Amino acid sequence: MKTALSGAPKINFKRFVYFSPVTKGKEGRQVLIDPQLLPKFLSLVNVGHTSGQSVVSKIEQLRAIGGGIRSHQHLNNAMLHMDKIENLEVYYKIVQQSGDNSLHPGVYITDINNSSEANGSLPGIYNVIPGHSPKFTQDTFFEYDQAAIGSAKSSQELYDLAEPWVDKGQHGESCKLSLFYIPEALANGFGCWITPEQKTFDSEKASINLAKTLETTQKYRISVKKGTGARLRIVGDGSKLLARALELTKGHMDKLEFQFIDPTVDLPPVLAKLQRVSASLNSRSIISTSRKSQLSLATTLHKVQTQLSTMGRNDDAKQLQGDMANSLAALRLGNAQVHHQNAYFLNAVTQANKLGKWG
Repeated sequence: MKTALSGAPKINFKRFVYFSPVTKGKEGRQVLIDPQLLPKFLSLVNVGHTSGQSVVSKIEQLRAIGGGIRSHQHLNNAMLHMDKIENLEVYYKIVQQSGDNSLHPGVYITDINNSSEANGSLPGIYNVIPGHSPKFTQDTFFEYDQAAIGSAKSSQELYDLAEPWVDKGQHGESCKLSLFYIPEALANGFGCWITPEQKTFDSEKASINLAKTLETTQKYRISVKKGTGARLRIVGDGSKLLARALELTKGHMDKLEFQFIDPTVDLPPVLAKLQRVSASLNSRSIISTSRKSQLSLATTLHKVQTQLSTMGRNDDAKQLQGDMANSLAALRLGNAQVHHQNAYFLNAVTQANKLGKWG
């Protein structure tokens, strides 16, 4: 995938705005940021918390230390840098002197992303019996009636994220659960910026493995489980892997039911693909509670609602509209402020964060 840091697509630096009042260049270099990063920044940084305020302070410090000895430098372009700030990777371009009339010297932030570290959990399928830790298996299908697909820091964390949404047993007890676990660090995708996980595990291979798992589970439900269905929860960034896996699957999946928990991907194409392979949706197909998911959905809500309506899920579309009300209002306010003349990115973030009430 090509990004701002691999040289394409070209970025219109004229639209960049000052990050905050202290980054206008009176002390040190100017620090500017792409205003189109507003939804992403809001989803990753809570400026109402101490951790978010620390991120802001360290970004402001780029006016003095950006491109320094602790910065990562792009392999093919010495002007491109990446700093790890708290739990973020901040990507930026440093312009030392104006090469044309439109671009002034300074630090230009072109992207931000989650920063993830390696952990001991292998990618693949795990089975979880209540009261026990997830157990890695060589199975090529989901053995249990319920499964979760997602990325997290560990297989245990994925289970902890999915378990509250799993259907309970007849007496309210927790049920067995299969997991398709992907290390969250695999979602880097920044061209020449290679994470340790990407050196040992190919995310495309994970997509192929998931596609085969879905196909084999469909066959297993027909031949062994006498046609009874399996219920799959797609947790967080697992929606990204599912989107790619569905492009590789063949045949029907009418024995699989899907529910999206805090999705972070453009959902309409995924929903359309599920419809084409005859998969079903849970009675409440999309649940969005996290700030990251809320802001991701807010940018494409109309398209999501349209797709749900074409699938006869009008109640889901209405439910989503109500769930997203605060996030939609916050994003509209933030976008209006960040595109205002003489805007400061941080001011727009602060006002949107207050209105969003994400906690």
